[in-house]
Amino acid sequence: MTAVALLAACAARNAPPAAPDTPEVAACNAEWTTNPERRRLMQERFASNELEIDRRIEEARMRARHDCLQRRGVVEGGGVERVRR
Repeated sequence: MTAVALLAACAARNAPPAAPDTPEVAACNAEWTTNPERRRLMQERFASNELEIDRRIEEARMRARHDCLQRRGVVEGGGVERVRR
C-alpha cells in the first residue's frame, strides 16, 4: 500500500501541466486514440514491463498532442523538451 502511495506521489509531481480545454486540444486528444505509435506501444505493453511501456506511452502521447497542436497553429515550435530518463 505504501508503494502505491509513493508511486502516486511521484506521478503527480512529474505530471505535465494541464492544457486548456479547447476544441483543438480535444481534437488532438481524440487523434491520439488512432495514433499508430500508441497502438504499437499498447501491444508491446501486454508482453513486457508495464511501467516502462507506460512511461513511453505517456511520452508518445505528449509528443503526438504537441505535434497536432503545432499543425493546427495553436502552439509554436521550440520550447524545452522534457527530461528523458
